[in-house]
Amino acid sequence: MFLCVLFVQLVIVVFFNNYAENILSPSLQYDKQYVCENTYINEPENLSLSYNNRFLAYINEGSLVVIDLINNNPVLISNKKFENIPENYKILNFKWLPDRNILLYFCSVKIDNDNFIILCTLELIETGEKVTVNNVLEREYSVPDEGYDIEKIQVSTYTNVIYYLSAHNNKKELNKIDLMKNINKINYNDENIIDFFVSNKSGTAYVNSNIKKENHIYELMGNNKNLILEDDSISLLGCINSKVFLGKIDNNLLNEVSYFKEDDKEVKINVWKGKIAANGLETFISDNERMFFMTKDKITMIDSLGNQKIIKNNIINKDKNIVIANNGNIYLIIDKYNGQLKYTWKKIQLPEVAN
Repeated sequence: MFLCVLFVQLVIVVFFNNYAENILSPSLQYDKQYVCENTYINEPENLSLSYNNRFLAYINEGSLVVIDLINNNPVLISNKKFENIPENYKILNFKWLPDRNILLYFCSVKIDNDNFIILCTLELIETGEKVTVNNVLEREYSVPDEGYDIEKIQVSTYTNVIYYLSAHNNKKELNKIDLMKNINKINYNDENIIDFFVSNKSGTAYVNSNIKKENHIYELMGNNKNLILEDDSISLLGCINSKVFLGKIDNNLLNEVSYFKEDDKEVKINVWKGKIAANGLETFISDNERMFFMTKDKITMIDSLGNQKIIKNNIINKDKNIVIANNGNIYLIIDKYNGQLKYTWKKIQLPEVAN
């Protein structure tokens, strides 16, 4: 299976790509607007950059779109026909792997009145400026009905495991796919999954859930759940570089960020204190441990020393989106103009020392 072989390669590749991720192509410039030809963008979902920042992928009206930001042209718009995939499918979600040009995605499809989700890998093969696409169907899984959705995907390249959060009939379930086996449901029937993250170092999954109205954060070790803490005010924010980040929320305000190390879970290290509105808050943590807290009107960046910076409020509106690169040093401003995609690269300056 292509994906199994790929995961073995990625353990090696991740190390050597750390340097490449911090480089913007010499052909591109900061603070210059680029226009992507032959693209249509309406209400994009899951806008995200590949790890070498060459490709931008998103879901647009059920179709997977991948843009080459060197040539400013789409290399893929899945639309109705997609190689190796039955017709009448819908893209549910995707995740870039920690390689320069490979993503995996799930789609839903009906075959002879039965409902399935299909796991695929999409490899973008670079030959100079030319890009070719290799789409591989990995597995098919039966699901209850057409209302099945996938909200989040995380990958452990060290254990050949894919975790995904599904939503069906107003219930969320955390599932694990061992690539040599089938899908295994992880959460209890009365457990509501809030969020989860997979360590990029150990491959361990950390889960934030609610059981009998009590907030839990635990780690998954094989099929065992090891409870780390019970605290209704603590939320799981992410996991990067063997650090698990936590946020303390009181009165609908995020007012504290801390972390513990994977090999010493008893010691909590405080990073930042302040006030950020928690309603509708989205969080992204970059490879260099910069935390980005995104609300409707601003993005607050906090670095690993607790220094804070606000990314300009006036660039965020219904026609613009911000996509932060995995390295945490640059971001894209995406401008939807009459259905056409325009974008500008921006540098993220180091924040001033917090008062």
